[in-house]
Amino acid sequence: MSIEFAVNEGVEIYLDISLKRFDTVFPACGSSNSAIELSPEELEEYSGFIQWVDVCNLNKQCPNHT
Repeated sequence: MSIEFAVNEGVEIYLDISLKRFDTVFPACGSSNSAIELSPEELEEYSGFIQWVDVCNLNKQCPNHT
C-alpha cells in the first residue's frame, strides 16, 4: 500500500504517544469520505515521522519547538 500525506517539504512530523493506546487511528483527511484507518505502526511507516513525543512535555523532547 502506498499512502502520501499532503505535507509541505521541510515540515517535521511528530506523533503523540497517546495514539499508541488505540488499535487504529484516523489521521485528519479533510472529509469523512476520504478518511483512512491506520494502526499506529502503519502511521509511523507512512507519515515519515521523526519521533514519538508526549505533547504535554514538548519543550523537553523537541528542542526546536517554540
